Amino acid sequence: MRGFTLIELLVVLIIMGTLVGISVPMYTKTVETSRAEEAQALMNAVYAANRMYVINNCPTGLNCYCNPLITSDCDAAQAGTQSLVSLNYVPNLNAPARSYSYCAANNATATTRAAFARRNGGTGNFANWGYAITAGGTICGYGTQVPLPQGVACCVGAWPACTAAPACP
Repeated sequence: MRGFTLIELLVVLIIMGTLVGISVPMYTKTVETSRAEEAQALMNAVYAANRMYVINNCPTGLNCYCNPLITSDCDAAQAGTQSLVSLNYVPNLNAPARSYSYCAANNATATTRAAFARRNGGTGNFANWGYAITAGGTICGYGTQVPLPQGVACCVGAWPACTAAPACP
């Protein structure tokens, strides 16, 4: 007779199950890291747009960041008011297909200039992460299991901390 015995089939299934159990979490982490790198690049663009707004509109050097926030799903209450998007400093990047949403802390007293937050729909440990960029240009990660690509620090002890994700304003 030709064919495989039941034991041989079970061994093959166990080996395949083990390989899948190892590879799926690694794949998920790789996907989240690529999303994080995209968020990091876009955050630098929002940070630069904030600085351009100040240079163009504050000739005396006053700290007059564009207020209110960037129009996004983070700040629906501010819709219809002047923003970096309506002033064409930043394209509206909050497409529903994106993995995260962004907002900017543009008031004169904030030490954070832009923030990105993972939208609902993240899987497992990667469902809640985000980044914020400080007035000095330091990018900090916060949330649970935050992917930290090169150039991102875990700023524990100061907002945003890696252990607590702040809500968008």
